[in-house]
Formats: sequence, C-alpha cells, structure tokens
Amino acid sequence: MPHFMLQISPQGPIVQAAVMVTMARRQALESSGLPVPDPQKIVALIDTGASISGVDPSVLMALNLSATGEAEIHTPS
Repeated sequence: MPHFMLQISPQGPIVQAAVMVTMARRQALESSGLPVPDPQKIVALIDTGASISGVDPSVLMALNLSATGEAEIHTPS
C-alpha cells in the first residue's frame, strides 16, 4: 500500500490534493468528443477514523458529476 510522511500543520493533518474524473469517464468523454473537466485542487483533511470521504459539492459541479445515491452518516451533533 502506498504511503507518505508529512509534518502535521498547525491546521491539522491536511494535504493538497486533486479530485478528477475517473479514467473510464475521461475515455468516454474523449471518445464522445466532449471536454474533459480539469482536475480540481483541494485542501484535504486526513481522517484515519473515517469510513467514507466527502468533498464540497462545488468540486463535483466543476467536474460535471451528479449524485448517484445517498449514504447515511453519523455526526457527534
């Protein structure tokens, strides 16, 4: 499994990351002559206790992605 080591910043365990369409979606868009959205640069929080990952809806909109389902989440509030 790939791994990396970084210093924890004053804001916590965060990393610069990019969110992009999957290779299959990229190939489908290209073969249809449609534009492929640029990767979206984000600041991501590393949460080793999380069971799912989430991104801001604006990132998904920029990638022209839409929801395919729902997931129940539990919060401390």
